[in-house]
Amino acid sequence: MLEHMVFVSSHLKILKLSYALLDNNALRQLSSHYPSLEELDLKDCLMAGHEISSASLKILVMFKCQINVNLSIAAPNLVLLRCVSPITQAPSFENMESLVTGTIILDDYAFTDDFEDFSKDELDETTDEDDDDDGNGNNQKYKTGYGFGVPLKGYGLG
Repeated sequence: MLEHMVFVSSHLKILKLSYALLDNNALRQLSSHYPSLEELDLKDCLMAGHEISSASLKILVMFKCQINVNLSIAAPNLVLLRCVSPITQAPSFENMESLVTGTIILDDYAFTDDFEDFSKDELDETTDEDDDDDGNGNNQKYKTGYGFGVPLKGYGLG
């Protein structure tokens, strides 16, 4: 947790955090202590605060962050957003009028049971016409979080 954060810089432009607990206080400090912050890179962080708000932020990357609250992101000058594999829930976005590139990748395993069958084929007609069965009733592919399979052999899985 960043509760003892005393480092203040009006010139800091890039901040990368891994495995940090970011509560409301820590997220407010990011905005107030770093007024020139342009790039925020969060990896495997626990998001316990409700808002990331910054007028200076241009790039936001969130990779496998666990979001346990209704997190809102308000960054009017954000031009690049990458939110990859948020755990539990995805954030909401406000004031994103400058956004040029946005990438949000959701893994169906990371959400509630309501999404359990999200990546399964629900229809008889499918574009997946290859046979992944080895003839003994065994599937020759390992299911990944995006609904695509990878061959078991060659990846040390089969």
